[in-house]
Amino acid sequence: MEVIKMKSIIPLLAVWLALACPAFAGGGGSLPDSLLNEDCIYKYLYTDRDLSERIMAEMRRRKSCPDWELDYIEGDLYYNTGRNREALKHYNAALESAHVKGNDTLRMELLHRQISCYDGLHDETGKMRCVERLMELAKRLGDRPMESIALFNLGKSLHYQGDKERGYRYMEQGAAMMAATDYRLKYDNLRYEYKTLVLFYERDGRHDDVLRILDAWEEIVSASTGSEPAIDGLDQSERKDLCAMRTVALSRLGRKAEAAESYRQFCQLDKDLSRNSYLIMPYLFDTKQYDEIFRINLPRERFLTEEGDTVNYYMTSVLKFLGYAYRDVGDYRQSSAYFERLSDLRDSLKYREQESAAQDYAALYDSREKDLQIREEQEENRIAWAVAGGVCLLLVVVGAFACVIVRKNRAINRRNLSLVARAKEHMANRKELDRKIEENFALRDRLEQALAQLEEVKSKGMSMKRPEIKDAPEDSKGGWTEADRILFERIALEIKSRQLFRNPDFSRTELLKIIPVPQNKFAGLFKQFAGTTFTAYIQNLRMEYANELFIEHPDWSIDAVIKSCGMSRTAFYTQFFLKFGVRPDEFRKSVRKGLGNTIL
Repeated sequence: MEVIKMKSIIPLLAVWLALACPAFAGGGGSLPDSLLNEDCIYKYLYTDRDLSERIMAEMRRRKSCPDWELDYIEGDLYYNTGRNREALKHYNAALESAHVKGNDTLRMELLHRQISCYDGLHDETGKMRCVERLMELAKRLGDRPMESIALFNLGKSLHYQGDKERGYRYMEQGAAMMAATDYRLKYDNLRYEYKTLVLFYERDGRHDDVLRILDAWEEIVSASTGSEPAIDGLDQSERKDLCAMRTVALSRLGRKAEAAESYRQFCQLDKDLSRNSYLIMPYLFDTKQYDEIFRINLPRERFLTEEGDTVNYYMTSVLKFLGYAYRDVGDYRQSSAYFERLSDLRDSLKYREQESAAQDYAALYDSREKDLQIREEQEENRIAWAVAGGVCLLLVVVGAFACVIVRKNRAINRRNLSLVARAKEHMANRKELDRKIEENFALRDRLEQALAQLEEVKSKGMSMKRPEIKDAPEDSKGGWTEADRILFERIALEIKSRQLFRNPDFSRTELLKIIPVPQNKFAGLFKQFAGTTFTAYIQNLRMEYANELFIEHPDWSIDAVIKSCGMSRTAFYTQFFLKFGVRPDEFRKSVRKGLGNTIL
């Protein structure tokens, strides 16, 4: 009974453990922190691709690195697993980041990776565009490793275009330049370059050159600078590639015994590295080892079919080798079936590439659209902040300007009020002076009358002494006498008392009709005793009269004052400003304020 209960509990416990600890349920749960780094992604690329991709996804989710670095690593992940378009998308995203744009070294490394992607896609236009940019940057910065990469890929493109000799020369120069550097990924690049040269030389039947390059490659199979990310199985994979290529080259050169020994070494290497087996097929066909061809390729075909992974280039190699093998052994029905499948597969691959390209480009377009939208929003925000800042600055400037204007207006008002007060004082003093001059002339007139009466009495015989009035001496400079001064004062009194200056047509001729003055003395009288010309003297009287009207009649309009002064509007404004340093309207406003403040 107890056993039954225990058996019923075990499944429940297993379910609970699976839910509580996903790691016990086959590794589908979260990954330990020790795996979440760039090195682990590279480490498991060949031995556990799914784990590498899970590590990448988790690093994305946790944002373990900056976005540009995540794009850089994920691009490497896709490139090393043969997905060039996906890799390009991430490399492009990294290149567009502000961090990479400001770092020439990172830009060159990403251009290098893009070259490899375009090379895998057979896109020579895109590849050469990147090669040119990389070459230009590398030469400008004096970066020999990157210059060697650009040079090697330039040679590779020349080879594809049929200029093989120059292509080989550039590729070999690039590889030699890389071998002479201490670039941190030196050996990784040399492996790729040597393998490319071997494949090209083998395709062109230059097997001596194949062996020469293989010897150089073999020297660096296990070499490492200590800075390159470790990749599990890379050493064994490279050795198997070397053995396969060496076997084929020796066989084609007729060195049968050496080829057989090399093939034996190939067979002793890791059996799980079946993806390398396509390189040994030319040797097996040369030596008519069709059973071995079937032994290697038929299990591979079954494995890919069972995995549901039949639309790939591995399957095309398998179908091609089986088709040729069945043809060579005389089984034309099987051979025809494999070649027919091969044709369909190539069409499917072409369609899938086009479909994949369309999807990748659509995804890339969408991401660019999103990036563009984000940039537009950021630009709008920057503009909004700039406008707000500009408005604030403008308000500060306007406020400061307003303060200056207010202070200046206050100063002007104080100055104008002071001017009005002085004008009032001057007006009172002038009136008092004019009154005293008028009194003096009244006394002089009475004195003259008294003298006339004395003369009349004397003529009748009365003895009375006439008071002696002495003429003032002549001016020592101009020859002007006291009589001349009295004459000028009489003229001035006549003009002021009768307000002759208010007549707009008043002139020297009109004055001479009223007070006879010798022609040769008229202008000199005003120069001597008024210090100005007759015209200026009249204008001055008009301005003083206007000043008086503004003070005594602050409610009058300016036009009424102008008319009362006998002037034109233009002349009035000009003369008023010249005399008082302020416009008539400002003076009148100050007068009103002065009256309100009882400034006298």
